[in-house]
Amino acid sequence: MRTTALPAMMIALLLTACSAPGDNTLPLRPLPPDSFAGTLTLAQQLRAGPLDPARGEMSPALDILLELDTTSVRLAGMAMGQRLLTLNWDGKTLQSQRSALLPSSVKEDRILRDIQFTYWPREALVRSLPVPWTLEEAQGVRTLRWKDQAMIQRTCTSPVLWDGHCELRNLREGYRLQIDSVVQP
Repeated sequence: MRTTALPAMMIALLLTACSAPGDNTLPLRPLPPDSFAGTLTLAQQLRAGPLDPARGEMSPALDILLELDTTSVRLAGMAMGQRLLTLNWDGKTLQSQRSALLPSSVKEDRILRDIQFTYWPREALVRSLPVPWTLEEAQGVRTLRWKDQAMIQRTCTSPVLWDGHCELRNLREGYRLQIDSVVQP
């Protein structure tokens, strides 16, 4: 097997679960970086897989560096020492650089949406939701609902949201992400 094929296979496994057929009907739209109201740098390991463990295992870890401040959201994703994706969201334009190894099913707007759902202040997300969508949050669990049906759920086990383990379960699009984060100075 060629060495360049291994990262491609890892990323395909990692992100195949993140693609869903058809249009994205979830109402979460990109929020401006200043709605985060802070500065944060995280080193992360991300794994993806199907909602149902019987349908497949979690992927190998992807190393992520995520930087948030009031002017932009920046992300760099690497596997086996190769940069696969960089993103920059300034509130107006989502720019990215993609490796040819990255499958076309990886959508930058979904990545930004999942980051914001996981880390953004609840109030900023609630203000952006149309009726009948609601956002509930209690004891480390955040749930986006359409009427009474859960669509996305994020559970964090650490009292500090961005320092520890979180799991995002996208019930609407059929995937889950396991995110282990460490705050960087």
